[in-house]
Amino acid sequence: MHRTILCSMVLWCACSGTGGNGGDSTPAADLDRADAIRFGDMGGVDLDGSARATEVGSDSCGVDCSGQCIPDCKDRVCGPDGCGGSCGICQDEQEACEAGKCVCVPQCQPGSCGEDGCGGICGGCDENALCVGGTCQCAYAACVNLCCPKGQSCWANACCQPECSGKECGSDGCGGQCGACPEVAPICNQGKCALACEPACQGKACGPDGCGGVCGECGVAEVCEEDEGTCCKKACGGKVCGPDGCGGVCGECEVGAICLESGQCCEPSCLGVQCGPDGCGGECAPCPEGQFCEGGICVTDPKWIGCSDATREGFISVGAYPLIAACGGAWDVPGIHNELPMCKREAGNHGLNPQGIGCTVTDLCAEGWHVCLGKNDVLYRSPLGCAEIMVQAKSPAFFLARTSSTGAFNCTPDAIGDPASLNDLFGCGDLGCAPAVESCYPLDRASHDLCKAIKNKPTGDCTCYFKGELPQSDPSYVEGNFTDVLCKPSSGGCGWCKPLDYFNKLQGVFHADAWNCGTDGDKEAANVVKTLPDEQGGVLCCADQCFSDDDCGEGQTCIMSTCQEQ
Repeated sequence: MHRTILCSMVLWCACSGTGGNGGDSTPAADLDRADAIRFGDMGGVDLDGSARATEVGSDSCGVDCSGQCIPDCKDRVCGPDGCGGSCGICQDEQEACEAGKCVCVPQCQPGSCGEDGCGGICGGCDENALCVGGTCQCAYAACVNLCCPKGQSCWANACCQPECSGKECGSDGCGGQCGACPEVAPICNQGKCALACEPACQGKACGPDGCGGVCGECGVAEVCEEDEGTCCKKACGGKVCGPDGCGGVCGECEVGAICLESGQCCEPSCLGVQCGPDGCGGECAPCPEGQFCEGGICVTDPKWIGCSDATREGFISVGAYPLIAACGGAWDVPGIHNELPMCKREAGNHGLNPQGIGCTVTDLCAEGWHVCLGKNDVLYRSPLGCAEIMVQAKSPAFFLARTSSTGAFNCTPDAIGDPASLNDLFGCGDLGCAPAVESCYPLDRASHDLCKAIKNKPTGDCTCYFKGELPQSDPSYVEGNFTDVLCKPSSGGCGWCKPLDYFNKLQGVFHADAWNCGTDGDKEAANVVKTLPDEQGGVLCCADQCFSDDDCGEGQTCIMSTCQEQ
């Protein structure tokens, strides 16, 4: 709409000097400055009163004062001129008009080769073939669908290398002759021309007689096995490829297809799949180690990862830690000593049951793995203990082992079966308190009473600061330090531990409580459940190596599901 109005104004200014349509007219020169301003100085009138017609925008109105269309062939040699006419046509039959320019269109038929008429080429020929008249032709000898290399010929539907070394005459092994004998020595005997020859055909039904002739001819569908001098009947009934039973083949398959034992050609197909059968008795690409093929897709085997959902949230590197995994998730069946899975191991933050409804801690571990029993179980499988559990892991996190406290942050010994204590939780990570090193190493995190060190402290019980926020009189004050966090008071699982309050301050994000250990301060291990499957950790899972001494090698015994030297 805007362009239409501007165009009308330009035409009126340029063409209305003599009046228009019989009405009164005002010469452009009589337009005063106010008129020009009223028209917005849109290019129709100069401020000095002179009339002019000016293009508006990037193109003209396309008509003259009489309303006729003005052809536009600027920078164009062909194609429409905008007024129903043409700017020209391309003279060369191989040219086509594109955007007003004559461009060369390559002339290439399917399977053609050589020049395309535009300075390029249509395609090349395979090795041992030449481009002749726009088509690929064998340079030497054609054989079924192949071009034989130089020096070879086609024999029995295959390229054959003639063998005439040391021979003057006789068969070249490829249906040809190594030479003809002269009249003075007309007999070919074992590749040499001789004066006379005694045919050697005893026990032979076919093949050379040693004197340039043959001992006999084979019947239809038979071939002569020259070395033995016997006729062999081809076994190719219903076969299109494969051995014919006489040292030859029944036919060749097309490129990309393979010959099955049944003598039929089959083209393997792996389109849209990563693995599995190729339709011809073979397999598509194998899956990487630790994965298996399911429905044509390589999927991770949880038994390799250690977590039931096939993803790790700590001890991320399977290669570095093949026997221990930190698995995130949730469960609502209380306690850490439930040794049996109850929801088909479908728990885990990426599992089919991420909220852990009806699940135990064991449901977070893959089949063939168990919740780590304690410090020794962890150390057997991780010589560095918990040192690298948080490498590339999400913080904060607490991953528990199946062990509790004997008091004063000391850990109970590893045990299978009834626990020695149900007090507190211990494990690895960066959330919680540091336990007693002497009795707990390599475990480095503890929950404290009612798990208060892995939760948010009640308001006012624990306040955390950056060291640069402390009063300057505080001994821990460090000017400009807004990276190191200090929580106060130091007691009660606050300052000497790292509860959620610490990470709320450090990360600038509030973390809701994921851990609930009940109300009995002596039985946290019997009552603990966890929500928020993607937050704050889960359990430590250790690989099962044995169930009894019989599973171990000579001189070893099964200790805590691990084969140990006696």
